[in-house]
Amino acid sequence: MAADPSTYDADHPLGQIALAHPHVDLHAWESAKGIKLNMIQVAPEHQGNGYASAALRDLVIYADSKGLTMALRPGVPEGRKGLSEAQLKRWYSSYGFVPNKGRHKDWNWTESMVRPARSN
Repeated sequence: MAADPSTYDADHPLGQIALAHPHVDLHAWESAKGIKLNMIQVAPEHQGNGYASAALRDLVIYADSKGLTMALRPGVPEGRKGLSEAQLKRWYSSYGFVPNKGRHKDWNWTESMVRPARSN
């Protein structure tokens, strides 16, 4: 479940974040638009220890430091019981993600949630 070191450029900050969180399966890509988070998942035997929260917190800090918007589409991993999409949306909202619609609509993204960069 941990990040495969060959998947990431260890010199890039996203690679460093992924490798710093060995219990988290993290798939995020940076482009000129910002950072797309495709997956953040923890193996069942390691859930409940704050590993995903720590990894997401590091991603958010990096995105803010670079002025990058983040985007994602929350989804419950196949076979994951006891977790709903509503719970995931609340969790992401606690990190500043908002529905990508209405006054928060970012036309650069098709993902359903975005997090505009925050200045420090």
